[in-house]
Amino acid sequence: MNSLNFIKVFAVGVMIFSAVLFPTNDRALAMESIDCAIPMIDKNDLKPSTMIQSKSGQAVYEVTDEKEWAKFKNDQLESGKLLGVAISYNNHLNTNPISHPFQKIDYGYYLKNITTSEICGAKELRSSYYTGPGEATITVSESIAATWEASVGVSAEVISAELGFTVTSTYSVSDSYSIELPEGETVKIVARPVYNVYQYDVWKDPLIGNDYYLGSGSAYKPVGVCFYFYDV
Repeated sequence: MNSLNFIKVFAVGVMIFSAVLFPTNDRALAMESIDCAIPMIDKNDLKPSTMIQSKSGQAVYEVTDEKEWAKFKNDQLESGKLLGVAISYNNHLNTNPISHPFQKIDYGYYLKNITTSEICGAKELRSSYYTGPGEATITVSESIAATWEASVGVSAEVISAELGFTVTSTYSVSDSYSIELPEGETVKIVARPVYNVYQYDVWKDPLIGNDYYLGSGSAYKPVGVCFYFYDV
């Protein structure tokens, strides 16, 4: 082995040793980028909503499980008493990560240990006051940008290909919803975005040597609306 090849192999070996033995756990990057309001939602604990209905037939679910409900009650985004939370999914396709092994050859980077979950963001899309009796209607029509981040310099194209959606696109969230209010009851309804959250590790496939860990990251795809009902 000549001296130039030895230096190249030695350098790759040092990189692999550093990456594999001393990876940093930076998955906590994630939540700050979209001003996350509510911890992860367990979809298994959601029930079809009796509070609010979509006028176009979109699926709407209610938070009824005690453990899930506690997450929302403990989050003080408004001063009024939180009466209920309903979640509508408008843009819920392609939520499963799609692995494309050929990306390793094209870019040298790929993703491993991909996990998915859901959160309600803190950004207020719409808020209105309603007083019964009668049917209240709230309309939401927004284009919300997907976001992503990584602790290493991997491209958006790689992240998009691996996750199965374009992480630099905007996604439409729009529908009209109705709620029946009894006489004398006044509520404030606040609409906030729902995101699919993808967390992942970024790995490198070098020309020489074994694959090695580089860092971690997260991506957020807007998929619907969280409705918060407050007593006023």
